[in-house]
Amino acid sequence: MRHKLMKFFMGVVPFFAAEGIQMLVVILLSFLYGILSAFNIVSNNPQAAGNASYLFSAIAILVCGIVFFFWYRNLLGKKEKRSFDRGTRFKSMVLIFLLGLGCQFAVSGFMSLIQTYFQEIFKKYAHTMKNLTSGNDILVFLLLILLAPITEELIFRGVILHKLKEEIPFFGANILQAVLFGIYHGNIVQGIYATVLGLLLGYMYYKYRSILAPIFLHIIINVSSIIIVLLPNTRSVYEIYLICGILCIAYSTQGIRKISMDNF
Repeated sequence: MRHKLMKFFMGVVPFFAAEGIQMLVVILLSFLYGILSAFNIVSNNPQAAGNASYLFSAIAILVCGIVFFFWYRNLLGKKEKRSFDRGTRFKSMVLIFLLGLGCQFAVSGFMSLIQTYFQEIFKKYAHTMKNLTSGNDILVFLLLILLAPITEELIFRGVILHKLKEEIPFFGANILQAVLFGIYHGNIVQGIYATVLGLLLGYMYYKYRSILAPIFLHIIINVSSIIIVLLPNTRSVYEIYLICGILCIAYSTQGIRKISMDNF
């Protein structure tokens, strides 16, 4: 029993490792920035400090992604390495694209319709999202569209789910990694929908037996969030978002479920 608990604990260790790596990188870069600003080598005005802080976060996520890429590679067997191209077939990519778009539309539509009843919680969420998109446009794009999706998939579906499913059934392993994924986002609103999406991303990894499938889905979800910002934000439009999102999810999941992995 103790041996099984130890193995289970080792499956959760990557979560704390990811948090620790990012925290350490940010602390080191902030310390270096403080020294440079003390000698007037770099500007220490609020705007420059804010940009630097955002850059440090992006670098921390990049470093974490590199570490977890090699960690994930080390966990893979030869058979799994050969399956890396399985999520790249055209039909699957179209279905995954529709699924990502549907998830974003459904989540955005639903949250917009209920936020009136949870104003304080959504006020904190809005503040978090403002900070998340307050950096340089290029950095924001790289962070939200590339760095964050790839790194998070390597952490949660690549390493954590991979290790947990070796010790417990996939159903339990998927739930646990999804909960950790929700906690990782650090606020109630993001935590709830990240947990739900984490379950779906975990299933995509299980279905396609490739980290590329959840990475692609995650990128589409993040990209489609930009589309939402550009569209009208009236209540009737959000109702349309919700309906269209549900239809896209229903159609794409049905198609993905029918796909035989023997075809990849």
